Amino acid sequence: MPAKRKLPARSLPRILCDFNSVGWSGEDGDDCFYSFDEKALARHRPRAGMRIFIYEPSRENLVMGCEAEVEQYCHPITDEKRWRLRAVPDTGYLGELD
Repeated sequence: MPAKRKLPARSLPRILCDFNSVGWSGEDGDDCFYSFDEKALARHRPRAGMRIFIYEPSRENLVMGCEAEVEQYCHPITDEKRWRLRAVPDTGYLGELD
């Protein structure tokens, strides 16, 4: 995720995400994130295709993040419908959030 100078749009919901949770589905080529603040996402009434800004604390007062699209998937064990987040290419950001 290359650093980007421009701040993400303020209109995008900002969701804390664990970037170590990528690919947990076990599907080939899975680059989605599965561990994030689900309560914060729920407050924004998620729908498939919705754009959000996902981020994780970095060093000092900085965050690293990117835009992501919300996707629905069927949990492989429980068959529950769940949300996952797919990063949008070329939207990486490293800096402060307002």
